[in-house]
Amino acid sequence: MEIRPQLFLGHVMHRRLRPVINAFVYPVFFIRLPLRDLASGNCAVFSVDRSNLLSFRQRDHGPRDGSPLLPWVESLLRERGLPCDGEILLQTFPRVCGYVFNPVSFWFCHDRSGALIAVLAEVNNTFGGHHSYLLHNMDGAPLRDGQILHAEKVFHVSPFNDIEGATAFASGWRALCSRLVSTTTMPKANCCSPRSPERRRRGRQARCLVPCCACHY
Repeated sequence: MEIRPQLFLGHVMHRRLRPVINAFVYPVFFIRLPLRDLASGNCAVFSVDRSNLLSFRQRDHGPRDGSPLLPWVESLLRERGLPCDGEILLQTFPRVCGYVFNPVSFWFCHDRSGALIAVLAEVNNTFGGHHSYLLHNMDGAPLRDGQILHAEKVFHVSPFNDIEGATAFASGWRALCSRLVSTTTMPKANCCSPRSPERRRRGRQARCLVPCCACHY
């Protein structure tokens, strides 16, 4: 499985029902990088671990110490008994002139045959905290397109919501576009209340701007 670095255009949608209703949609651009060949993304306007108009810093992810990210995520997969012999793609926002805020980055983990066996959702909040949710089938089976996976919420993101609750992730995986939905709900006792919170982040009909041929971006 060989995938080159890519730059995508898409949209993020956020909707909250409490304490007041609020919703917005805004355009974004993001990158998808193969962890086994990060250097292939280097070009005139994009650099890995170096300053440029657009850049990617390994210290922004994983253990946050600047060490290579591939051994870190492979160790997480081995701890769950999952294969770590395939391509791992990191979908995230690049630094722009050195600045970045990544609410969530997604690591798509494949096995040797190219099947998607896990997705790591790396979540950051505005308080400088971060937490990673490793999503996979308990039997190690490949993830299906559109499959919904649940994770217990253990990380504080919104100042309007408590930590308790659950987060559901759904994804669509296509050749040159992806659609990701993350929904956070209150505990079951409150889930039917009209004031229950709902927060979504979508990559709406994301399309590849440049499929990374000559200069990659």
